Amino acid sequence: MQDLKARAAAAPSRRMSAIRRILPLAFAAAFAAGSLEAATITFQTIATGTLLNGQPVYRSTYSISGLTLHDTASGQDELDIQFNSADFGTLLNGVAPSAFSLLLLQPNNPPFEHGDYQALALVDNPSFAGAFSVDFTWIGPGSPLDTTVLSSEPYVINTYNPATGVLISSTPPSLATAVSTTVVPEPGSWILSAAGVIIVGALGAARRRHRATA
Repeated sequence: MQDLKARAAAAPSRRMSAIRRILPLAFAAAFAAGSLEAATITFQTIATGTLLNGQPVYRSTYSISGLTLHDTASGQDELDIQFNSADFGTLLNGVAPSAFSLLLLQPNNPPFEHGDYQALALVDNPSFAGAFSVDFTWIGPGSPLDTTVLSSEPYVINTYNPATGVLISSTPPSLATAVSTTVVPEPGSWILSAAGVIIVGALGAARRRHRATA
């Protein structure tokens, strides 16, 4: 229902919009509590290969249960998993089922802004049985394969006006928790040049600047 470009353009002002809507957010949080309190999101992280510059690439795969998202005339919900700008470098190759519109927003674009994996519901009460994953590079201390280092990732549920794409509300953050994995991936190499990463980053910056000046 919602145009993907409009959602991308709206992304950078969502936190400011939330600050300006304290009372509506409190109401929305109470309304959404029933679906969130039963929600459980866990993730496993593996190493998948390297970029052409030799930088390791990792993949987090999410298991989601007990979560209900809606796509109705009154609101369109989105799962927004957030990535600390001090730890995550670049987000790559996001995957979500066809019942979702997926958007990746890069960490540190603009500087110190967290990254986002945003899965917008395209149908009411979509199934979470499919694959949800994102690849990333790591700039934080230690290894993201260590669940004591990358132990959790915050997520929120955003609700948008389906006609305009304007943010209506966001829930308080909850935590997706890491679980250990024994999967050993096959060696691989990513055909993604540094120039390609720069282009992706520039596009994300342009989208955020566009919304900030709109």
